[in-house]
Amino acid sequence: MVKWRCEKGIALLLVIVILFILSYTFIHFVALYETEKNFLTLEKEWNDLNALLLNSANEVVFLLNEDTDIQLRYGTLDFFNGTVHYQITDENAYKKVVLKAKLNNGSERNARFLYDPYTKYVTNWVEGVGVH
Repeated sequence: MVKWRCEKGIALLLVIVILFILSYTFIHFVALYETEKNFLTLEKEWNDLNALLLNSANEVVFLLNEDTDIQLRYGTLDFFNGTVHYQITDENAYKKVVLKAKLNNGSERNARFLYDPYTKYVTNWVEGVGVH
């Protein structure tokens, strides 16, 4: 009669445990990769919206300085990665400018600021999705 030794089952169990650990590690790294990829996409989108808002604010200030009669009330600025709609209203001695930036993929963010045409300063910059 042949005796079965207990060590033969240990090798199989050890291989299964090692494969489980390696599989879990691989799945964990794939999940980390996907998370980082999504973060980079959102970061690029945020930076693009920031660039749109800042470039359009500079352009609107330039237009306000150029037009002394301020016939300018609203308009659209087109950029290669999106568009910005702006609206200018009078608020005491200031001009209130509302910017609505929208990327080509549909993401959007709003900003507003007050522009003093006499001192040529931009003040009270506020940005976000719900800014009007």
